[in-house]
Amino acid sequence: MRIQNKHHILIALAMLLTAPLVSWGQETIPGGVSPKILPSVAILNIQRADGKPAIGTAFLGVKDGMLVTALHIIRDAVRVTATFPNGEEFDCSGILDKDERRNLALIRIKAFGRPMLKIDPAELAAGEKLFCPVVKNGAFGVVETSVLEAVIKGGIKFYHLAGEIPGGNSGSPIINSRGEVAGVHVTITQDGKDMEMALPSAYILGLEPSLPVQPWTQAAAQPAPGSSAARGPNAAVDASLAATLFEVHDFWSSYTLFSERIYSITRYGNLGRLDLYKVQSDLDNDIAQLGWLKTDDPLRQKLIQATGQLLAKEKQALEYDINCANLNKNTPPSKAVPQAEDFGRRATALLHSIPGQVQSLHPDFRQLAQGSPEFLNALPTEMRYFLGVVDRKSKLVLGAYMPAKNPFFIQGLIQYNLGEKLGLHDGDTIISAGGRTFKADDDIEDFKLMIEANPGGALEVVVNRGGKMKTLSMKIPPDVLQKYLRTP
Repeated sequence: MRIQNKHHILIALAMLLTAPLVSWGQETIPGGVSPKILPSVAILNIQRADGKPAIGTAFLGVKDGMLVTALHIIRDAVRVTATFPNGEEFDCSGILDKDERRNLALIRIKAFGRPMLKIDPAELAAGEKLFCPVVKNGAFGVVETSVLEAVIKGGIKFYHLAGEIPGGNSGSPIINSRGEVAGVHVTITQDGKDMEMALPSAYILGLEPSLPVQPWTQAAAQPAPGSSAARGPNAAVDASLAATLFEVHDFWSSYTLFSERIYSITRYGNLGRLDLYKVQSDLDNDIAQLGWLKTDDPLRQKLIQATGQLLAKEKQALEYDINCANLNKNTPPSKAVPQAEDFGRRATALLHSIPGQVQSLHPDFRQLAQGSPEFLNALPTEMRYFLGVVDRKSKLVLGAYMPAKNPFFIQGLIQYNLGEKLGLHDGDTIISAGGRTFKADDDIEDFKLMIEANPGGALEVVVNRGGKMKTLSMKIPPDVLQKYLRTP
C-alpha cells in the first residue's frame, strides 16, 4: 500500500470514519452491497498533454488488472493514476480498447488480485432502483438513482437517470440491487442542461481486453507530421467541434434542397430519395457527440452551445418534414393535407434561418481559428468560408447547394441562377475548367474566378454527368458581374 500525500491520508480516514457508508440520496444502499462495490472503484487523476489535471472515476471489471471508464475523461492523457478508497494508488499504463461512439474505454492498471465487479448485461426497466458510487469532497460514497426511461440517441442506447450525481464522476459504475454493474455513468449536456445517463453494461462487454496496451504518450493525439505547433489545452474539443460543424453544414446544404421539394415527393406516398429516419438517427448521434465536449473556455462554450442550437433547428425541421410526409402518405397531389403543407413551410423557414445564425457567429469562429490550429486544420476550405474564418475570393454565386466534402458536386441548382444559366445540371461534378483539373479538396472559388474574369466569353468545362464525361462550352453572361453577385 502506498499513501503518498496528505490528500490520500484524508481519503483513507474519511472512509474509516464513514462506515457504514451512506448514500447522498434518499436512503442507504442495501446492506452488504456497499463493502462489495467500493473497493473496486477508484478516482482517476489525469495529467493531460497541456499540463492541466483532470479527474474522473473508474472501476475494476472485465479482467484482472483492467479498469472501465468513460473515454472522454482520459482523452489526451499523458499520465493516469488510480486511487482506491483505502488510499492505495496505482499507475495506469495506457488504453487497451475504446469505443469512440459509446464513450467507453478499457485501461490497464498496474494492480492485480483486487476485487472486480461483476457485469450484468441485462436490460433495465423504467423505475428500477440503482446506485452509483461517487467521490464528493474527497470522500467515497454512494448515491441512489433510478431509471426514468430508455432512450436511443444516434443509434446508441442510454438509460436516463433520476436525480443528480456529483460532478467529476463520469465513468462510475451504475449498480443494481444485486451489487452488479448495470451500466456506466456519463453526463450529457443538451439544450444547456446536464442529463445524467447510464450506458448499458452490455456495451462494456464489446470492449476487447486482449489487445496490446497503447501507452498514454501514443494514445494522446499528436500534432500533424511536420507541425511545430504544440497542441493546445482544448485540442480534442476543437477538432470535435469542427467535425460537428462539418455535419451541420452538409446536412443543411443537402437537406434544404430536399425539404424545398418535399411537397411533390411526399404526395406520392413515399419519403423521397432520403431515408428521413436514418437522417434523424445521424442528427441524434451528432447531438450526443456534441454533449461529450467539455471546456472551461467561454468562447468554446458559446460555440458549442450555438452548434447545439443549429443541430436542434435541423432536427426540428426534419421532424416537421417527417410529419409532412406521413400526413401526405398515399394522398394524391390534388388532395394534399393543409396541415402537412404547414409543416413543410415551417421546415423550410427553419433551414433558411441557419445561414444567418452562422453569419452572426463569424467573428467568434474567426477568433477560435486564429488561436487554434487544431480547429483551423480540421476545416475543409468550403467550411472556412461557411464559418467566416476566411473571406471568399470570388463575388459570384452559382446558386447551388454543394457539400463541403466536395464543393464541385452540384447537389442542387436553384432555378434562374448562374449555375443553371451556365448549363450545369443537378448531380454534375465539375472535373475541369479551362484545362485545369479539380479535386474534391480544391477551392470552388477558383472556378468562379475563371468565370468572373471572362464576362461575355466562353469557358470549356468537363463534368461527370451520370457517370459519363461531358464537355460543356459555357457561355458566360455579359452581365455576370452585375446580376449574379453575392449579397453582402
